[in-house]
Amino acid sequence: MTKNNKIKVLFRHRSMEMGGVEKVVLSMFNNLNQDKFDFTICLNINQGELRNEFPKHVRKVYLTDGKEDFSKNSFLQKIQLAKRKLKLNKAEKDPKIADGLLGEKYDVEIATTYSIYK
Repeated sequence: MTKNNKIKVLFRHRSMEMGGVEKVVLSMFNNLNQDKFDFTICLNINQGELRNEFPKHVRKVYLTDGKEDFSKNSFLQKIQLAKRKLKLNKAEKDPKIADGLLGEKYDVEIATTYSIYK
């Protein structure tokens, strides 16, 4: 718990491309009591139509940029995709990478899918 007695909850998810799980996560953030909970979402890839739809009280952290942030140049896109794949592979093998980005401990951690690195 934080010093203001909120329960610290971390959600982990791959990305925010339009889908049922993403809509449920956003609905939970919008409807759970923000006076009781301190929410953080950790995305592997900051990508998808819903990536900027988080309420202001939710802290967003991500491991790597999404395709929306890539260059329009197809050659550079391939380099960016390869770099992203390397980052995700490294993070999958070493959980300390994500933990370092988060920089804090959580009371509850929720993984919304079973294969968040794929």
